[in-house]
Amino acid sequence: AELALEGPHWRVIRPQILRNYATAEMVDGLVWAAERLRAADPLTPPLAVGDLSGEHGGRAPRHRSHQNGRDADVNFFWTDDAGAPVFSERMTSFDAKGVGVYAGRRVRFDAARNWKLVAAMLTNPYFGAEVRWIFVSRGLRALLLKEAAAVGADPELVRRAAAAMVQPPGSSHRNHFHLRIACAPADRLKGCKD
Repeated sequence: AELALEGPHWRVIRPQILRNYATAEMVDGLVWAAERLRAADPLTPPLAVGDLSGEHGGRAPRHRSHQNGRDADVNFFWTDDAGAPVFSERMTSFDAKGVGVYAGRRVRFDAARNWKLVAAMLTNPYFGAEVRWIFVSRGLRALLLKEAAAVGADPELVRRAAAAMVQPPGSSHRNHFHLRIACAPADRLKGCKD
C-alpha cells in the first residue's frame, strides 16, 4: 500500500526516494497514530515519516531491512530550547539527556510526545499486537520509560514498551525510531516469514 507523501497529520520527509510503500496494516496504522496524536494535542507537529519500502519491496540502499513493507523509520518529536514543538523535517541525533543540535541551535527530545507515539504504536488497532521492535538508543529508551512512569502509564504497556524498545548492535538509533512489525496472522498463512 502507498502512504501519501503528505496528509493532514503526517509528512514523508524524503519523498524523492519513493520509499513510501508498506503493508496495508503499516500504512493504516501510521495514519491512525498520526491522527490520534494530533487529535489529543493539536500542537503536536505532523508525524515525520522516513523510509518505508519501495513500491515492489526488495533491497533498499542504506538499509538491511525495509524490504517487505514491515519496517518504518519515524522521526522523533522534538522541541526548541524554549519548549515549543518543532516539525522534525530531518533526522536529528540526541544524546542520552535528550539534547541535540539542529540548524546550529539546541533542540530537545520531546519525551512526552515520543512516549505517546510509542504507546500509539503498541496499542495500534492495525499492527499493535504485531510490534516486534522499536529500535531506539539506550539513553533515549531510559527517558521514554521515565516519562511512562511519570504519567502513570499502564504497567502492561510499559512492560511491552520496555521489551520492544532496544538498541540494535552496531546502530545507535539516536535520531529516529525504527518500527518493525511481524507478519500479520493472515499473511503468515500466505507464506510471510518474520
